[in-house]
This record gives sequence, structure tokens and C-alpha cells, in this order.
Amino acid sequence: MLMETIRIAITDDHPMMLSGLKHALETYRHIRVTDLYPNGQALLDGLQKSIPDVLLLDVHLPDIPGDELTRIITRKYPS
Repeated sequence: MLMETIRIAITDDHPMMLSGLKHALETYRHIRVTDLYPNGQALLDGLQKSIPDVLLLDVHLPDIPGDELTRIITRKYPS
């Protein structure tokens, strides 16, 4: 049975979290981590180029709070 690949982007300001989550998720053949973002602005810039299927978002980012990012993202990318 073929499984569709799930594209995941991760946003976190802690490099160890980014690396650890990426490593853990990539052990699954049907998951591909497409992008790693260290802050909210990098995420917003990156979403203009690539939209993941799933976004893992730290809610405590240094530049833009997660709840504000969520509102921005769902308004700009409702799907």
C-alpha cells in the first residue's frame, strides 16, 4: 500500500528542538520535513514560497507570538 507523503514545516527558536523534531519525524517513510524556521518572520517569508501540509509551530517565539502568527497564516492561507 502506497502512502502519500506528508510535507511538514517546523517553526521553533530552539535549534535542538528543530533538529530533534526533524530527526524524529524523518524516521517515517511517509513524512518529509520540508522547512525549518527559527522565528515567525522566517516562517511568513517561507510560506510565500512553499506551503506544507502540516505546520508545527512553537507558540513562544521571540518575534511574533504564536497566536498572532496563527491568525495571520489562517487569513493569508485559509486552506
